[in-house]
Amino acid sequence: MNIEKYEYIRLQTKEVWGAVMRADDELAKQEFVTAEQLSKRQIILARRPKAKNELAHWFGKYYDKLNISFTSNMSTNASIMVEKGLGNALIIKGSLPFLDENRIKCIPLYPALIANSVLVWKRHQPFNLATTKFIEYIQCFLSMK
Repeated sequence: MNIEKYEYIRLQTKEVWGAVMRADDELAKQEFVTAEQLSKRQIILARRPKAKNELAHWFGKYYDKLNISFTSNMSTNASIMVEKGLGNALIIKGSLPFLDENRIKCIPLYPALIANSVLVWKRHQPFNLATTKFIEYIQCFLSMK
């Protein structure tokens, strides 16, 4: 991403990556999953280059051995593929707000993979009043912390 084209606010929230799998998967009973365990599975990987690079680094020596079935930028779409038995998806834990743990589970990665979030918008982009006020509110709110 060409950062010169964008404004952003770095958020304080730390987000944890996890592996989404069917509830009846043997790994779903574990407290966490490792790169070695996932390297033996079909994987649904993030499509965004930055996320893919983070995951490649986390997988380390196992990355070249991955069987990547699909890529997806939508965790909801990836979870549907998981539920249909098409692989294990790697997503930010919590990005599935309506997760039905009777059908699919999100198990944290070990060692933990942590992401820092940012709120991004195009520089010199005309916005409607609601969007402008939202950005101003977020900037003000975060400067108070």
